[in-house]
Amino acid sequence: NRLNLKEIVLRSNLYGVRDASICVKGPRYITAQDIILPPSVEIVDTAQPIANLTELIDFCIDLQIKRYRGYQTELRKNYQDGSYPIDAVSMPVRNVNYSIFFLNVTFPL
Repeated sequence: NRLNLKEIVLRSNLYGVRDASICVKGPRYITAQDIILPPSVEIVDTAQPIANLTELIDFCIDLQIKRYRGYQTELRKNYQDGSYPIDAVSMPVRNVNYSIFFLNVTFPL
């Protein structure tokens, strides 16, 4: 599912294109932990769900990870080659923790 892949948070200090892949045999539940990454890229939450294979099939996909500065406006419109770009548009915040502190200050008269 493209939306599940979009929610995977990656960390890397290198710019450019890196290759990754997922290759598993079903039936099984696929998570971000199943992604085979280059050493320069790490997954923040390896438990992030990707898909649920319900039949005995081989599931293999190749991934290209691109890290650039700025916003990339060029997305291909023709996906006949089997490529489906997933942009890195910011996601909504789901959980927030916050604290409120009150400071009580008195001044001598």
